[in-house]
Amino acid sequence: MREQALRYLHARAQSTSIEVQLHGDAPLSALLKGVDEVIASQDRYMQLQLERNRVELFRGKGVLLDASRVAVRHLDGTQSVLRAPRILLATGSRPRHVSNIEVDHEHVVDSDSVLSLPYLPSRWWCWAAA
Repeated sequence: MREQALRYLHARAQSTSIEVQLHGDAPLSALLKGVDEVIASQDRYMQLQLERNRVELFRGKGVLLDASRVAVRHLDGTQSVLRAPRILLATGSRPRHVSNIEVDHEHVVDSDSVLSLPYLPSRWWCWAAA
């Protein structure tokens, strides 16, 4: 989203043909238009970096068995035990939801569903869960 906002501001500075809405702010559709492209570009970059550095990537759920072994349940359901002198676990992330506030992805959104909103809300409320 940040990259798209920067691209939008740059394009707006270079051209007078871009329609500006919401008192000079970027319309949500303009910001979201290329988010998938930015994410795909970052994925390609990371894949090339891993290949260049001869890092083997295994996707799935892992459990550390000891300092040099990890058991992995792969996305296809198969399991294996991997052994290596160094193991890096990339745990990923998911939005954190507050237990007493239901995220309906329309009126209450999380960091994932905000990227698929078809409109810019007239008001934003934000809280940070500690």
